Amino acid sequence: MKQDRIKRALHSFVDRMDYKLQRKAYFYILGLMGGMKMSEEQFKIWKQVEAKGLEKLEKVEKVLASTEKEGFKEAHKDYCDFIEKLAETTGLTTGELDRHFTNLLAEKEEKKKRNKKYGAICARAKAIGIMKGEPIEAIMDIDSADRKFNLRLDDFLKANDFDFAHDFIGIQKNIVREHFPAVDFGNFVPRFAGK
Repeated sequence: MKQDRIKRALHSFVDRMDYKLQRKAYFYILGLMGGMKMSEEQFKIWKQVEAKGLEKLEKVEKVLASTEKEGFKEAHKDYCDFIEKLAETTGLTTGELDRHFTNLLAEKEEKKKRNKKYGAICARAKAIGIMKGEPIEAIMDIDSADRKFNLRLDDFLKANDFDFAHDFIGIQKNIVREHFPAVDFGNFVPRFAGK
């Protein structure tokens, strides 16, 4: 019964998609609702849905920051319509979906802030002559270390040159770059590792 409801709702949600994409989305939803593990294809479809929802929510945020009242109403209605159709399709509540997209937006903003700090750390390392290799490699090293150790980036940036160099050089010397993000730093633990 639930699968039939999902199928009907799905077709109303994706009526502008071609049949192959409708079928892919349908099987993704069944996998999601049935507790089955998502296939790579299903995961890609969900990521497209997430990207669309995030795009709509970002429009709301952008217009909210401006003074265009009419633009806000239109963007908000578009986002709410999307959420309602997606709720009908997936069986999730609008509240659950809204929280999901709001969390995605917050994570995206946090990632932007962290990336700026990675760049500032690498710029300082280059300025004091301790950076080895290409800047993009150094940024990836710092990103990997942050994911592994939850670095206190502000403290790292404000540190005296000795402590700063200890962590930066230690990360670059000990990282094992088999894949990204790297997770192996040997026995090295940065001084600015989070608690």
